[in-house]
Amino acid sequence: MELVGYEDNETGIPTSFSSWVVHLIDNIPNLISNIVYGYIFLSAYYWISFVKQDNYKNFIIKSVIVNYILKNFYKITFFQFISNKYENRPIVVILLCVITLIIALTLGKIVHATWFNNTLEKIHLYRTTNENIWDDIIKTGMFLRIYMKDGTSYLGIYRKSENFEREPFILLSRYQEFNKDNRIIKDYFDNTNKFILLNTKDFERIKIDYSQCKE
Repeated sequence: MELVGYEDNETGIPTSFSSWVVHLIDNIPNLISNIVYGYIFLSAYYWISFVKQDNYKNFIIKSVIVNYILKNFYKITFFQFISNKYENRPIVVILLCVITLIIALTLGKIVHATWFNNTLEKIHLYRTTNENIWDDIIKTGMFLRIYMKDGTSYLGIYRKSENFEREPFILLSRYQEFNKDNRIIKDYFDNTNKFILLNTKDFERIKIDYSQCKE
């Protein structure tokens, strides 16, 4: 029986909107299978790496590419032990999603680890994997002397910085505040419960003391 208006007999393409919708719904499993592993991988990798994604279209394209690579990787590894006919079984898909998540998180931690960047430097690949310059030059526990544009300054222990920002806020603990005459007007050096949040856009310059690092 011929289905009028469903699809062209030669191209197989639906010829009406309603049949196109039905065709799309029927192919949802195939569409998902072409992106799911890549989407999970990139989402987890970007999350653990503090990478901000603003362009969703590019993210989808990247997901399809990574998904293709992962599916072929699983075919030459995982499916060497079981038949390919189980590839779309729910339990197998869930298992591979979990494996993909673990791989992404592990790879993200490795790539952004200090020892990995040191290894790149040793083999003369002078390229950092950190998104934020603070992660390269400043470590938690280092003493910073921050000079503000208004002439005041702060001395304290670096704790955290804001992610995804060109001019991030940074958090100092055990800090001292100096006036324009370099006199201490606030002294919380012995108080571990005192913190101050500063905006780097107000900085004039920073001095870093690598010799005194209190983790």
